[in-house]
Amino acid sequence: MDRLPGSLLARRVADRVREEYAAGDADDDGRLLAALGAVAPDTDLVKLQSDLLAGQVAGFYDTETEELVVRADPAQDGLDPTAQTVVAHELQHALADQAFELPVDTFEDLTDGDAALAALALTEGDATLAQQQFTVVGLSIDEQLGLSADPDARAAQRRLADVPHYVARSLDFPYLAGLRFACARYLEGGWKAVDAAYDRLPETSAEILDPQRYPTAAVDVRGPGDPGGDWQRRRATTFGAADLLWLFEAPGDDTSQAIDGPREQALAWTGGELTLWTDEDATAVGLALTQTADGPLCDALVTWYERAFPAATDAPTRRDERMIREGDDQTAVITCVDEDVRMGIGPDLDTARALVR
Repeated sequence: MDRLPGSLLARRVADRVREEYAAGDADDDGRLLAALGAVAPDTDLVKLQSDLLAGQVAGFYDTETEELVVRADPAQDGLDPTAQTVVAHELQHALADQAFELPVDTFEDLTDGDAALAALALTEGDATLAQQQFTVVGLSIDEQLGLSADPDARAAQRRLADVPHYVARSLDFPYLAGLRFACARYLEGGWKAVDAAYDRLPETSAEILDPQRYPTAAVDVRGPGDPGGDWQRRRATTFGAADLLWLFEAPGDDTSQAIDGPREQALAWTGGELTLWTDEDATAVGLALTQTADGPLCDALVTWYERAFPAATDAPTRRDERMIREGDDQTAVITCVDEDVRMGIGPDLDTARALVR
């Protein structure tokens, strides 16, 4: 185990983010999230995440080198209570990696982003549960109470409050929602039940949000349409209930505009696919969702978009179109037929309509 001062650990984490977060992926993410109103256009996601994680990460376990690193003063004897809990978390990762081989390839699968998020939530929830159990049995009451006053932890929380809601929630979801999932498995059958989830990984963020749905695979979705012309498909991936939840909680990155019952609305999701298209500086996004019978996603998606882009104006619809909203930079179309809900976003109406076909 390596112990590094806070400044050196922060630098190492920031360097690692910059190395692993490819510029092309960051550009795709930025275009997509801007089209969904989750971040401002031209947001530098590499800088945002490297700066944020440099202050958030108190330790890590490297699956490739099997190295465990924790933030601590190498000159001090022993570890303070915060560092002890971090070691408990990271040791659980190391043990899980030895026993099951952590599904790193799944974490990095950009073609199935929702399954990647679910697998990550299992591993972080597992480690966070072990960390919480250690905190209760391994620290005194005074030490437990002191954890909340740790200046590094308080500073990390303040930094997180200034980050776009969607980005912040995507970072804390594996730990917080993952912990609830791991707890549900533990209550069902102890650590054996948690371990069993590594043999049958959760495949959707809906299973993490609602552990009673585990194991339930997503419904196959007919993917979004093709805008044709000079458009280039940059990404095709799954889009899950967690993605919807984070959008519904903060339309246009404004939590005061949250739709009613965002979690319940998002959990009507049963499957989803998203495609990102680019044509030089232009961006188009196609989203195809399925929902439970008589589910609320159609109305929820319309309400979310109207609140996320209040300056856009309504335009006449046709056939199965539930909404057309035209703005200066983009136009969106939403169609709803039974359990199928589709949305197209493009620089003009024809492009947006092509994506919902």
